[in-house]
Amino acid sequence: MSEINTPKTGRQLDAFDPGGLLREQSEPPVLVAARELALRSQRRVFWLTVATIITWTAACSVGIATLWINHYEFGGLPHAEYHQFRLLEQRDTLTELQSEDLEKTSRQIQRIKEILVYLTQTSIILFGVAALLSVWLTIASRRASLRQINANLMSITLELKKVLAASPPK
Repeated sequence: MSEINTPKTGRQLDAFDPGGLLREQSEPPVLVAARELALRSQRRVFWLTVATIITWTAACSVGIATLWINHYEFGGLPHAEYHQFRLLEQRDTLTELQSEDLEKTSRQIQRIKEILVYLTQTSIILFGVAALLSVWLTIASRRASLRQINANLMSITLELKKVLAASPPK
């Protein structure tokens, strides 16, 4: 049997719902199972919301860090080498620079480029995961809403049956 059709015993329900909000003493097991399923769906939506927010925040943070490093290290110029050599030129003339200074600068530029590529790839992956989590959250939220509506309709149906059974026929 699936978990939807399997009613819980009283002790299992009390452990799952200590306040007894899910059931009354006279509620049938089908209604209890529907409410339990709705509660599980609400919890799933909560955790998906938390994961989605964290992922979007991380993706934006990594993207902003990439832009900041690019601007800070290279002044936002597309040609980083040109900018770095220009700074070196201001300090000394190119003819006076030793080859180790040029190699050191080239290594620094290459390392910064590697970091930027890594951060850009990480940001793209995080944005993709965040987008997928957003779609999953939307679907799970709709499902949870429908399950809650179903549980409420079952409850209303049972109440109407009780009222019709208690009222005298005309």
